[in-house]
Amino acid sequence: MLKWWLVLIIVVLVLAFFLRKRLSKPKLKILIAPSRQATSKLFNRARNYQKTDPKMSATQQQELVANQLRFDQVAKLLFENKICQANLEDAAQIQQQFLGKMPAQCHSQITQYDLGEWSVFWNYQQQSLEYYVGRYGVFYTHVDRFGAEHQLKINFS
Repeated sequence: MLKWWLVLIIVVLVLAFFLRKRLSKPKLKILIAPSRQATSKLFNRARNYQKTDPKMSATQQQELVANQLRFDQVAKLLFENKICQANLEDAAQIQQQFLGKMPAQCHSQITQYDLGEWSVFWNYQQQSLEYYVGRYGVFYTHVDRFGAEHQLKINFS
């Protein structure tokens, strides 16, 4: 009878271990490589962001608006150039090429995903710009200072 209890306890522990391991995997994947839906949620949050702070002086507000306009102009430049570089080695060059033209407070990051996919992401205040290289092509996504989302897709031949 002691053997059966021992076997039952071992089976329960092994089952609990595998269930815990199985349930924690999706959370880890989300932290490593956020899905397109997660990125879309970030863009939607950016739309709801308050554009100016009522405590700002008139010159600070003018500077903010000028920087927002500058960010949108750089994003427009990226869309017009239709860059289609798919090598990860080119990511830093693309990042610096456009980051140098953006407002000084702009943040940028390069993220590498599974299956050779990667992206360069820039943001300033509520605005964002993403250059995403996937298996099927290059995707541009830009949320402008008014919260409107603009997209461009260039398929690989």
